[in-house]
Amino acid sequence: MTQRESGKIVGLMGGTFDPVHNGHLRVALEFKERLGLDALHLVPAATPPHRQPPWATAAQRLTMVQLAIGNNAPLEVDDRELQRPGVSYTLETLMSLQQQLPPQSKIVLLMGSDAFCHFHRWHGWQMIRQRVQLVLAIRPDHPLRQEDLPQALQSWFSSSRLVDAQTSADFAHSPAGTLWQLAVTPLAISATHLRQLCASGRSIRYLTPDPVWDYIHQNGIYQCKQMS
Repeated sequence: MTQRESGKIVGLMGGTFDPVHNGHLRVALEFKERLGLDALHLVPAATPPHRQPPWATAAQRLTMVQLAIGNNAPLEVDDRELQRPGVSYTLETLMSLQQQLPPQSKIVLLMGSDAFCHFHRWHGWQMIRQRVQLVLAIRPDHPLRQEDLPQALQSWFSSSRLVDAQTSADFAHSPAGTLWQLAVTPLAISATHLRQLCASGRSIRYLTPDPVWDYIHQNGIYQCKQMS
C-alpha cells in the first residue's frame, strides 16, 4: 500500500503573518506544488515563544491570511494556535494535527534557514524531529552551510540532508527526521519592512495581496506606531 492509499502528506507552515505578504505566499505555493502535498496549512501563531508579540491582533492576522489565500487557493488557514491559550509551541500543534489525520499520514514542516539555526532551542525540538520531515526553504544565492550551524544541529544536517527534493514520492518513502533543502524563488519582502511602510504612511500595495492591503488600510493597522 502506498502513502497516498493509506494516509496523507500534509505540509505545515507557521508564522506570525504580521502581516502576511507575497513572500510568504510564494514560498507556500512552491512548497505545496513542487512536493505534491495533499494539503498545506498556514498556521498563524498566537504567542510566539522566540520573538516579541505580534503588532496586529490574533483576529486581524487570521483575517489577513484568510483574505490573502481567498476561497479557491491551494492553501488552507489553520487557526488552532489562535484557539489555544498560552505560548504557541509547534510540538503541541503537531500533536493536535496528527490526531486529526488518517493513519499513516505524514507531516512536512517548512522552515526558513534562519529559523533552523535556532531550532535546537525550540520547545521539544527532538520530539518535533521524530514526528516530521523538515524542509528548509533556501534561497539559491544563500546556501546553508554546516559550519554556520550550532554544534547541536551539525551532525543531523550532515547525515540527513537531502538537497532540493522534487517529488511527492520522495516524501512518501522517507521516514520522520529526514531533513531536506528546497530552493525557493527569492522575494526580499519582510513583514517588519511592511509595518514600517504603513507607519510612515506609505503604500504596501503589490507587496501583499490587494485584499490584505485594503483591510490594513481600512482598519488603520500598523499606523501611528513606533515600528522595530
